[in-house]
Amino acid sequence: YKTNTDSDFVTDGDQSLYVLDLNEERYFAVATPYIDITDFGEYTLSADVRALSGKVIFYIRVFESDKITYTQTAYRVDTNEQMDTYEFTQEITPDTPYVRILVATETAGKNEEAYVDNISFEKTGEFNEEKYLAVKKVTEDFETLNFNTAISQMMIFMNAVQKEELFPREYAEGFVKLLN
Repeated sequence: YKTNTDSDFVTDGDQSLYVLDLNEERYFAVATPYIDITDFGEYTLSADVRALSGKVIFYIRVFESDKITYTQTAYRVDTNEQMDTYEFTQEITPDTPYVRILVATETAGKNEEAYVDNISFEKTGEFNEEKYLAVKKVTEDFETLNFNTAISQMMIFMNAVQKEELFPREYAEGFVKLLN
């Protein structure tokens, strides 16, 4: 990758990152150090992107405490005509307290290019410990074939949710996923 020092696509008065892959090896144009998250909840990665050719990929890697084991979510931005803002969300839990943000093009060595600016990663939603513990317990119980305790935990979660005035859509979707 290289950085362009003469960008026409500047959104904040500073230099945009010009992403251009030049060889067949996979490198990242942006690779943050580990971000230590102690305030758990929903976080949003936001960036202004103009993909001139190909696709830009944003990776959110959430690491366990060992900083080796991680899960990764990839978000693709297709070729677009103008600088647009994109937002991607990720739940950060006590099981995955470290985060790294990585930016690359989709295909190495194909001269895909883009401008990326104003990258931020900020907390946008609260941590729901009851939901987190319920999902964790049900997942563990299903993995160990303890179906009765998994169903019991789902019932405990539903009882807790019924006491709330609002039942967020993402909780309902998460609960349905647990049933599958």
